[in-house]
Amino acid sequence: CGTQTAALSCTGNPYAVTTFEYDGTDWTAGGNHPTANEMSGQLTGTQTAAVGKTGILPGSVSPRVGAKSAEYNGTSWSDGEDANTNRARGGMAGTQTASFAVGGISDLPVGDNRTNATEEYDGTNWATGNAGTTARDQVWASGTLTAGLWVGGAVPPGDVASNATEEYDGTNWTAGGNLPAAKYSGSVTGTQTASIHAGGATSPPRTIRSTSENYDGSSWSAYPALGAARYNHGAAGADGSSAVVWGGSSGSYVNTTEEFTDSGATVRTVDTST
Repeated sequence: CGTQTAALSCTGNPYAVTTFEYDGTDWTAGGNHPTANEMSGQLTGTQTAAVGKTGILPGSVSPRVGAKSAEYNGTSWSDGEDANTNRARGGMAGTQTASFAVGGISDLPVGDNRTNATEEYDGTNWATGNAGTTARDQVWASGTLTAGLWVGGAVPPGDVASNATEEYDGTNWTAGGNLPAAKYSGSVTGTQTASIHAGGATSPPRTIRSTSENYDGSSWSAYPALGAARYNHGAAGADGSSAVVWGGSSGSYVNTTEEFTDSGATVRTVDTST
């Protein structure tokens, strides 16, 4: 979560507690998350005021998907209130004190455990919101509690990619413009009227993509491609004019960071060591 010059990354696959902060040039270690897990996109806010939901948990615990939330203050994490539903591989957007979580899976194996449930967080408590239209996992969300987006993802049977976009007004979900190509596990950053979707995978069979798209509040249009195809990556950005993506997989795990700016529509790759 965060912006291109103040981004926050935490946990990951395999089940991690590590947190890293990005200043637009370098990554540095932050305070460890209290729970080893694969959060999978369920992190929102800023580098100094973030909230994240625990995702997939390691080992043989049951359920394999968590409901805990935690808040970050720029230095350390503290436990927040448990959400009403267990959820992983869902989307989350908004601020530390006004955010929503949507979609994902409620347990493993994935199968029929995909969900379209929505929950809202006010900085203290979780409340149930109105469900989205389609149950999807491996999704991302952007925007605010009252003007949000929920984009792409995978639907049953199997991991069939979706091109759906849904818009949230703080109460209800309505259909937005479809992605040009169905993708899952891509990233979405920005606002409801200016977002960037980058990377992801299509299926079947799975093909990892480098394509990116810009949303203007009604439709998606092509943007410059990533320097390298990736999915399951981290991302941050305040609007449709700039973004940063990092990590993820291009078939194997990668640690590279890429930045986008619309001035000259170029992509700059930053090699990192963490």
